[in-house]
Parts: sequence; C-alpha cells; structure tokens
Amino acid sequence: MTDLTELIERVEKAEGPTYALFRECYVAVFGEPQFEAPYGGYDAYRKFRTLLEAGGWTDAAMMLMPKHCSSELTSSAAPASSPTLKFTRCRLWDWRRGPLAIDPANEWKSEGNRPLPLNIVAAALKARAAERANV
Repeated sequence: MTDLTELIERVEKAEGPTYALFRECYVAVFGEPQFEAPYGGYDAYRKFRTLLEAGGWTDAAMMLMPKHCSSELTSSAAPASSPTLKFTRCRLWDWRRGPLAIDPANEWKSEGNRPLPLNIVAAALKARAAERANV
C-alpha cells in the first residue's frame, strides 16, 4: 500500500494541475494501468487520460474520488487578489455512514487559493488514505 501523505502535500502545494501529477495520483489510487486487465482496467485509465488531454481537469479529478463519497464543491464568487487565484473547496463524506452529522472522521476536505481540480484530488486522496488506514 502506498502512503499517500507526501502525495497529498505535493498536490496541495501545486500551483496548477499537470498531467504528470494527476497520472501519479491515478497510479497511487488504482495502480499502474494494465492493458490486459478485464472489465475496464485500462479503459478507465484511457478515459482518465483522454479527459486530461482535453483539459477536463475537474472531471478527471472526480474519477479519483471513492464511489461511496458525496461531495460539495465550492468556488468563491468574490474577486481574488490575483486573477489566477480563486478560493475553492472540496469536501467529501461517506454517505454510507448515515445522515451527515458533525463527524470529523467522516469528512475529508481540501481548500485554498488554488484550482478546484487540485482540491478535489487532495480531498479524494485524503479519503482514500483514511480507507487504507481502516483496512
């Protein structure tokens, strides 16, 4: 199992999404794509890669979220101090745990003045790291 802590820190410090960083995150979550893998092993990666190549950073980032998580995505409407910076947040929680309550163990988020896809990936990696710790 890969420790995701260092990768999460790198994602949260990144200034913008890059193909290399997102591919590294994909491999950390799903493993190296196998061409002969049945039932979409490589097909899922090909979809992910196609989204990145088309500039679909947010959609690609969403593919990294656990399927059992609900999400809340926020982008600030207020003007930032820089046109390239905008406050964004991604908050995830496991809907299988019942109604959303204040439960810090059932919430993973990433926020800050960076592109939303980076916050989605960071929150997704945090949720997956918590899953791995509980296995």
